[in-house]
Amino acid sequence: MVEKLKRINIKFVIKTFTLVWGLVLIVLMTITNVGLKEEFNWLLWISNSLIIFMITVFGLLMGESGGRDKQLAKPDGLYQINKEEYEKTREMVDTEINYFPQYYDIEKDSEYFRKKLDHITTQNITREQAELIIKYCQKDDIELLKREPKKLENGLVIRKITDEEVIEVIMDVFEGRVKFEAEPVNYFLTLDSSSKNIGVLEEGTYTDKDIKTNRLTHRTVKIISSFAVSLVWGLLTVRDFMSGDDTQAWLNLVSRITALFTSYYSGWLSAVIEIKLEAKKIKNKIVVLRLFHNALLQKIFIPKLENELAQEEYEKHLLSLQPVEEPKALPESEKVEEDANTETMKGDNDHGSTDK
Repeated sequence: MVEKLKRINIKFVIKTFTLVWGLVLIVLMTITNVGLKEEFNWLLWISNSLIIFMITVFGLLMGESGGRDKQLAKPDGLYQINKEEYEKTREMVDTEINYFPQYYDIEKDSEYFRKKLDHITTQNITREQAELIIKYCQKDDIELLKREPKKLENGLVIRKITDEEVIEVIMDVFEGRVKFEAEPVNYFLTLDSSSKNIGVLEEGTYTDKDIKTNRLTHRTVKIISSFAVSLVWGLLTVRDFMSGDDTQAWLNLVSRITALFTSYYSGWLSAVIEIKLEAKKIKNKIVVLRLFHNALLQKIFIPKLENELAQEEYEKHLLSLQPVEEPKALPESEKVEEDANTETMKGDNDHGSTDK
């Protein structure tokens, strides 16, 4: 019996019941010839609407609660599978976790660089030229590149840019319009997505704060909801359930039950989607931690000692104190050669088009 109940598709049952109930409502509304009243009673309409609204909110909250509990309790559900996998992965990298912030900073910079590169290369520019611009240029250099090429100290040359659309996407990068939002490093080190770094001795204090916050929230919700319910019930009065051919009471009953079930189903689906998204977040943490572990094993990422990091920071500080050199333009002879090469390439392309 228990195994049969487990095999029941709850989502299918709810959908089927909702469809059948909807058909019943349509039939009832058709048979009773439901329409607008000739004399509209605003107070009655408001009271009925408020009742349906409260029923809808109640059903939505209960559906979310029931759906969330059901999804979290499924041992073979996506959330539980990802949770167990995360705990194993976290344990695997536990001895190396002190180096994770270094790795994360490197990967964050690398990913942001790729994002800026992808943004620029949406226009008519090579990836190599876009890389040189991002690595070696500042915002002020773009004005120079509009007029002439720029030669770098390492001997590389960045060709001049004449396409206004290319200039526009480059300026998006230098003016900070290409956004990159990454989670704090502690996000990947905890299952519950908390970025708080709480020690054992601090746990009690933070737990007390959570208890007070939870108590305040529930009391506030309870007081507001109780006030709303008492306000509506104060407007109501008891009438005969049926009087002659009057089927308004039956219609109210069906509409309220419909509101309850549809809102419950909506809340249930919302909870299911929410748990799937939480499982997706956990999977993302697993991927990042495994990339970190593999980078260590394959020597792609070699962690640095504290003294090395301090030395690098000091050297960067010394560089920041040096005066900034003006960008060097190409000598006139090299500019002429660059322009000649550009014209030659253009001419070859034109001949190629004519031959075709």
